[in-house]
Amino acid sequence: MLKDDLQPEREVLAAWGGLSKGSAGQTGKDSLAGKDDTIKPGGSEINIVSPDGILLRKFKYADAGSSGGYTQGYPDYANYIRGYPTDDTIVGDFNGDGKLEKAWFKDRGQDNFNDCQQKAAAGACRGIIQFSEKSIRKLVIDYCPMWMFKNEGDINCDGKDEIGVLPGWFTSACRDYYVFTYEKGKWITSCPPVSSSMNMREAGIVPGEKDTTNKGYAIIRESVDGYVGKYPNHKIPPEYPNLNSCSESQVVEYRVKLK
Repeated sequence: MLKDDLQPEREVLAAWGGLSKGSAGQTGKDSLAGKDDTIKPGGSEINIVSPDGILLRKFKYADAGSSGGYTQGYPDYANYIRGYPTDDTIVGDFNGDGKLEKAWFKDRGQDNFNDCQQKAAAGACRGIIQFSEKSIRKLVIDYCPMWMFKNEGDINCDGKDEIGVLPGWFTSACRDYYVFTYEKGKWITSCPPVSSSMNMREAGIVPGEKDTTNKGYAIIRESVDGYVGKYPNHKIPPEYPNLNSCSESQVVEYRVKLK
């Protein structure tokens, strides 16, 4: 069972949100707005297990099929989570002053995007989130030439909204989901990066959500392969990890305390 007697039967697979940027981090015209992201029973199946290796449930989803495609030459679900909206700007109270601010990624421009693609260096590939409230420091994310992001709400119960970011990349299908919180005038990660495989994003498996039964905690859903890589002393049976986490993996669901 999940730690602290979390009810595993509680379905929480509706999208954990998603105000997203265009796939190439350029303009809204490159986004996935208008795609058919309806999740229907049947098709493929993902096992969701606890850290103790207990099968919590099976999640069935329709394969992308004709609704899946390519954006800027990359498979949609390489850098996109099924069911997420595609706005270019998010709004929230990110510094806890009781006022709403706007946040958006700085337009890289095509030249900068191409430079990143050629050099693949952290400095050339930074994604930068800017804020309408000038006192809030910019959020700089290395290796983030493409992205989707959203206001997560106040998931750590500190009076400020957190920002979730899925950085995209040119190769592979392994992605990490990050949650950032503004603490003492600087941005920090609220929890360790959450590993995600392409089949999880195609299915609309959400990276996590606020744990409403435990203040300051979140429920995380991570690829089993990413999880066992982090925790070598795990108790997950060998039939669940398949060591191919980039394209296809099962899911482990667990609780984590947020910063």
